[in-house]
Amino acid sequence: MADRDVLREFIDRIVRESRISDARERDALRLELESHFADVADSPDALLAAMARFGSPSEVGDALDRAHRGSSLVRQLWRLGLVLGGSGSIALVLQLATNLRRDVRSDTIVLGPAFARSIAFSALLIVLLVAAWELDVEPFCARLERRPLRLIATVGALALVMLTFHAATNTLLAPGLAVSASAVDVAIWTCTIAILARADRRFARVFTKPPG
Repeated sequence: MADRDVLREFIDRIVRESRISDARERDALRLELESHFADVADSPDALLAAMARFGSPSEVGDALDRAHRGSSLVRQLWRLGLVLGGSGSIALVLQLATNLRRDVRSDTIVLGPAFARSIAFSALLIVLLVAAWELDVEPFCARLERRPLRLIATVGALALVMLTFHAATNTLLAPGLAVSASAVDVAIWTCTIAILARADRRFARVFTKPPG
């Protein structure tokens, strides 16, 4: 439809005028703008009225450019802090749940001997996943929970790495424990990627809020 072609050009101009260099942020801006106009009635008059209320592409683009340049660093630090804090909290809870033991001699709850190593690996995994997301390294950014075969393969690969590491250091690790520990790490993986995706959507929504 011709009116939709006009809208597409309107959105393209806003994205260009915003002068955002990051491809992910440009895509997020475009999707948010498309979502903003998605509920507009199909009549050309209603669409044109909505576009007029939104503002001229140059004015909106300039406002977005100023907002982006003025708050980019703070926004990114805030976003990364929320992601690391959320993912780290989930990792801590999961590792505590799987490493707490009952000491029969003292009749108290204690942490298993592998807790320090497990939480260190979880922290490293989260940092690597966040880095991969920022660098757009696709193999590490997939939503594993949506791909069952890949999820199972990842659990198996991590378990194999754990068994190999323990064998190389002359320590024993039961295959069942390796699989359960790997499952916890994969759960942390999926949660971290999900949090990153949700954070991107939320921050893009705030970033693309119409000026004024």
